[in-house]
Amino acid sequence: MTKPAVRERKKPFYGWVIVAAGAGIEFTVGALIQQAFGGCPTALTRDCGWIRVDVGPG
Repeated sequence: MTKPAVRERKKPFYGWVIVAAGAGIEFTVGALIQQAFGGCPTALTRDCGWIRVDVGPG
């Protein structure tokens, strides 16, 4: 009786692991910064006396 063919599991290329980890970190940091920026303009306009146009992006 012959043995069934068993495929060896290959480990993923380590470079792709680094890319996936970096993408996950970028996504998390981007989401946190986007959520946190909502409180900044209010504090800056109140504390510094600026108008919203001065604080907003662009």
